[in-house]
Amino acid sequence: MYQIAINSTEGGTSLNIVNKTTGEYLAIGGFEGMQRYMGRKKIKLAKLRVICICSKYEIVPAISAVLTTAMHEGKIHTRYVCAEDTEKLIQEVGMGIGNLEFFDKYDNSSKDRFADLQMEELHNVAYVTVALPNKKASFSVEKASEKGIVGKADIAMLNKTGKIVKDGIEYLVDQFRNKAVCYPKIAVITILSDKYAVDVKRIQALMADSSGVEIFIRAAPELFSSTKEEHKLLAEVEREIKKKIASEITDWEKVNINLYIMMRSETEAEPVKKFYDKVCPVYTPLIRPLIYTPKNTKYLRNSKVVIDQTLIEYAGGDEVQIHNAWKRDKDSKEVEDKQNIVQADCQTEIESTCSVFLGTAAAVPGVIRNVSSVLVASMQGSILLDCGEDTGTQLNKISAHYRYNYAAISMIVLTHRHADHIMGMFSVLRRCNVSGNTAVLVLGNKCIVSALKEFGISGIFVQNSADLEVNIHRKESIEYIVMTNQKESVVIRISQNIYRYCKSINPLNYRSHNGVKRSVLSVFASNEASFVKFINLPVKIDPSLACAPSESSIYKVSMCSALHIHESYSVLVKETAGSAEYTVAYSGDTKPNEKFSDLSQHADLMIHEGTFEENELVQARMTQHSTISQAMAVFQSSRAQTLFITHISQRYKTVTIPDGAYLAMDYLVHIPGTNYKQTALYQALKEWAEDKE
Repeated sequence: MYQIAINSTEGGTSLNIVNKTTGEYLAIGGFEGMQRYMGRKKIKLAKLRVICICSKYEIVPAISAVLTTAMHEGKIHTRYVCAEDTEKLIQEVGMGIGNLEFFDKYDNSSKDRFADLQMEELHNVAYVTVALPNKKASFSVEKASEKGIVGKADIAMLNKTGKIVKDGIEYLVDQFRNKAVCYPKIAVITILSDKYAVDVKRIQALMADSSGVEIFIRAAPELFSSTKEEHKLLAEVEREIKKKIASEITDWEKVNINLYIMMRSETEAEPVKKFYDKVCPVYTPLIRPLIYTPKNTKYLRNSKVVIDQTLIEYAGGDEVQIHNAWKRDKDSKEVEDKQNIVQADCQTEIESTCSVFLGTAAAVPGVIRNVSSVLVASMQGSILLDCGEDTGTQLNKISAHYRYNYAAISMIVLTHRHADHIMGMFSVLRRCNVSGNTAVLVLGNKCIVSALKEFGISGIFVQNSADLEVNIHRKESIEYIVMTNQKESVVIRISQNIYRYCKSINPLNYRSHNGVKRSVLSVFASNEASFVKFINLPVKIDPSLACAPSESSIYKVSMCSALHIHESYSVLVKETAGSAEYTVAYSGDTKPNEKFSDLSQHADLMIHEGTFEENELVQARMTQHSTISQAMAVFQSSRAQTLFITHISQRYKTVTIPDGAYLAMDYLVHIPGTNYKQTALYQALKEWAEDKE
């Protein structure tokens, strides 16, 4: 028997067709953070047979989810289906992280195929059609026993000859069969642009040779910047399909047709809720992450809407059972208002630099830890240190009204090319671009350049190197960026419209962070430099270009080589506000490194990876990571002021941190001069880890 399960977060929607007998399933669509979602909801990735990638922003979650299981077991579990243009982009993204040998295409002619699956993209609409194998009418031993037919010989004769005489009465085998189950065709229509056209021939083809059709309408991830636009369009598509069916398709009344709209929504997993309910009341620096609540639902009030955790079961014929379907009421608005009131109550306006941990897990996301990212924020703006998958969601979850101000991001520093450190950059940069912030600096490995171009993202890419130095100067609405390495140097001037409403930031309310709105007006460069690429961003060369006075400096970034994979780096960020300086040293992934200790001398904050505890020292060496005690030793030799340990292996629910250091947690805010004791945090973590429910 098959059932449909809807999965969803703020990032998008996915429809799973599940074989209830084997537990195997097919996924259509996806969203960033899908791997974390499945872990929280206890959905086994190893059972995912096929994934249909309907749009470009579904590539990241598909690759990361599939590769994790395949690389761990050394074999392909899941195959994919996509359109031709998407296939090209898969190769571009995959080249950036490697291991695409575990990511292969699905073949309908394969003997072990899951279902007959067709996909086509036309006029900015992706059509996925699934024809499930019908369940034959099986023989029921229970029904036969009611008539006294219980012996193996009698049952064998009945099945062989089709009839049997018992106590003078003739019985036919069909009298003892269970009801056959004929499954409807499943169609998922993904809208890829607001300039779309629904093809009536595709709808007509769905209805051919079928007594039932289930049509699900969804929007591609990152297509709309507001739910109002998205919900209006989805309702419009539904009306258009209904109109085309009624006016252009003959005999449509003979087919049982159901139309559903897939709405982005979120259901908090019980283990996550238990953790934050336990920890947040006793440890103030930890923000209670918001739950995404869809807005502007009035446009869908006349539609059949499916949401996160909706289940649809087919028992045969026209019998359809729907569990947890969406019902529109005032609850969603009340929940959102309540969340924002709670957040407003704990606001503290400050002017110093703060660091917010967005992802503190090693390699793969876990129940309470996402993959690597740290936000360094102040009245000057924001810098992201690494940008693992679903960093955008993490930013929104700490923001009032569930909406981070992406105009505030000046720079994203990617320490190396591993997927758990870079896969969130596409959606974050896209959101920056939508906010008018089209000239974000992206420091990273050159392998990501072609993928950024293909995604249509604008920004300034800078190739990392141990001798790279980046200085950012700002004077009113003009920003100067001076970048040098041993071979070359370049000055870039960015003219912007920038509007500011306040001079302070609030680490518990990033919605009004700086009150910044911006749009890039022009970009000039003093010369061409091989280590700098302007991605989808017009630039003019001006050899006379010189930098602003040194007193306007706001950021200085320098690096050293890390002891990890080839071309991996550790970073030092120095922020200047007037006469005050604040430095953050970030190790990235590395073994203990004397060069990083030297780079970090007297830093205000050191963030060092501590993937393993001391009893896993051999594993740390093999994987080129650090133990917690090794990170502590580097910190002590650097004479930095404060140490946070991050990049914790998912084998640990809780770890022991030595005195003089702090454990990083997702959504933890560090404000200089407010180092809270973590005794209550450790106790809450221990209790949560021991909870077997």
